Parts: sequence; C-alpha cells; structure tokens
Amino acid sequence: MIQKLMLCVVLLIFLSLAACKSSSKTTRSGNRTTTTTKKAKVLPHEIVRSEDVKALQADMAGSYSSISQAKADSTYLDISLHMYPIWTTKEDSYLYVEQALSSTQDKPYRQRIYKLEKDGNGGFMSHVYTFSNPAAAVGQWKTPAYFDQFDLTILEEREGCTVYLTKHADGSYSGSTRLDHCKSSLRGATYATSVVKIRENSIMSWDQGFDADGNQVWGAEKGGYRFERASTAN
Repeated sequence: MIQKLMLCVVLLIFLSLAACKSSSKTTRSGNRTTTTTKKAKVLPHEIVRSEDVKALQADMAGSYSSISQAKADSTYLDISLHMYPIWTTKEDSYLYVEQALSSTQDKPYRQRIYKLEKDGNGGFMSHVYTFSNPAAAVGQWKTPAYFDQFDLTILEEREGCTVYLTKHADGSYSGSTRLDHCKSSLRGATYATSVVKIRENSIMSWDQGFDADGNQVWGAEKGGYRFERASTAN
C-alpha cells in the first residue's frame, strides 16, 4: 500500500512539472482528433547554459565608442574601446584590450589581455592580465598578429579580478567580479569592482574603486559606461 502511495506522489509531481513546462490543447474535427502542445515562453533575461567560448569572443571583439553617452551626459567621457582576438592558433581564447580617451588614442590609459574560458557550470570566466612592455603594443589592435612573437610568459594575472559571465536567452551576457577580491591602490582604493553587460552591438562596463571603508574613490557614480559598436573584428 505504501509503495502505491509513493508511486502516486511521484506521478503527481512529474505531471505538475510537465504542466509547468508546456500546455496541451486537444481539438476534434469530424473523426479526426488533434493535440497541440504549447511550450512555456522563455523570457529574454533568463539564464541559459552555454559552453561556446568562441561565440562569446566574437560578440566581444570589435571597436566601440561611448561618444553618444558623453554627448547626452557631460559626466561621462568620450572613450574608445578596442578588443581584438590574439593568439588565434592557441587552444584558449584571448583578446587584446585597449581603452583611451577618443581624443588621445595614442595614449591609452588601460591595456589588458583577457583570457576567456568556461567555468564548468554553463557560464564563462574572463581572466584579466597585464603584460610586459605595453607601450610597444599601443595601437596593435589594428594588427593583432603583433602578439604572435610572444608567448604566455609576458602575462601577469590580476588575481581576484576575473569577471564571471552568464548568457541569457536573448543572446546577451552579464556578470561581474566577486566581492572585494580585485585589489586596487588607484587613488586611495583598496579594491575595485567591475560589472559588465554584453549585447550584440554594445557593451556596458562599470568599473569602480573603493577604500577600506567601502567609500567609492574612483569610477562612474551613476552607472556604467555604455560603449556602442563602431566596427567588428575581421
């Protein structure tokens, strides 16, 4: 008797879950009976599992500008952002990243190399690296093959600054660093945070620095920088 009751409970749970995923409608026309099943609608913001690192790299790669945001709000600067694949023959996926004021692109204030990989849970990790002799690499986003003369020994990882990304049903990605793990000494900060949203033709990046008491000491205050795509990587 107990086994029968347990079987009934399991069956009810299964039917309830199935009902949540889809709904059926049966219609009858003459001697013909038709059953149609309607799947539950997937919302654009829902997280989906993905292991396609190359697709993420392709969505990130290209040149971007925040000029539209700067024109609309004077508290934001006109910044150029370039991200282009390097070391394309290696198994892992890398991007060379360069940011500068659009008026002085020959003097970037940030040069990084990102390594993209799966996190093992259906999401991604974007590891952040500085590298040897960045001055010689200025503008090399135009000729990414420049990096082929170097190996991975030029890299130094910024520990704790990895951005963890998840993909959404609409094809976008979002993520951030974790807690106060990304150490920073810029302008009196003790740690930095990064929040990122990636869409087909735009990237939102919000970098902030905080002191030991949790007070913000650098970075945008009202929200992240909105970079709109200017060109794609070939």
